Amino acid sequence: MLYELTPDSSITGGSWYADQEFETEFVRILNEQCACLLDERLEESIEKFPNDPFLRRTSSLMSSSKLASIINQMGI
Repeated sequence: MLYELTPDSSITGGSWYADQEFETEFVRILNEQCACLLDERLEESIEKFPNDPFLRRTSSLMSSSKLASIINQMGI
């Protein structure tokens, strides 16, 4: 075995693991923040389009890249 090599993060779990332990707290916080951001977006769209369920739904959607960008700006 080549002990001096560092395995790729895709094999070891990447951000979800620290010292080969699953980061439960990190995932919980990330999940809560994503849910809050999406809830806020939905509330804004409900206020903006109170009588149009289709526009409420489509305007409340957020791409994964946009969500990731906001989370990164928050420093999580």
